[in-house]
Amino acid sequence: MLKLLNFSDYLRGWIGAIGLISVINGAQAVWNPDLLARNVYTGNPQSVTRLASRQFALWTMFCGLVRLVFCANPDDSCIRLLTVTTFLMTLLHFLGEIYVWGTSVWTFGVISPCCIAGISLLLFAFESLTKGSRGSADDSLNDGEGGSRKMRLERMMMQSGAAPNRGESPLNRLRIAPKPA
Repeated sequence: MLKLLNFSDYLRGWIGAIGLISVINGAQAVWNPDLLARNVYTGNPQSVTRLASRQFALWTMFCGLVRLVFCANPDDSCIRLLTVTTFLMTLLHFLGEIYVWGTSVWTFGVISPCCIAGISLLLFAFESLTKGSRGSADDSLNDGEGGSRKMRLERMMMQSGAAPNRGESPLNRLRIAPKPA
């Protein structure tokens, strides 16, 4: 039977596609630095150096990787905030290049990232409005199915015999004991 996807699944797909495109665009800018001068910084193309092109490329690839990590961990509030920040910074960067520094004009190379960033920010806002408040990072561990993930992990480990059955938490075994003085 075909299962209908919820809005969060569509958001993950959108962000995943944008993340992949960002990584590919970054790779293109590394191998073809003139691409930025021709497509993005048309207001002042001589200001685009090879160094600036590689820096832009690495930033674009990093943003793409953050977005791909979000797709794997959509419930992690820190990664979610980082992902939203990448879109906000992209939008502010291009608007600054047009209106503050004058190195870009409204061409397809500038319009498309601005539209994608704006649409993505609106989708994140819509999702947060429809889902309600996500709460703190600790609240995101509680998914409503028998306690937090941490508690379920402890129960599973206790039942499987992975931890001593004397009430000791398996997570306590991971803590490093202080060295005697």
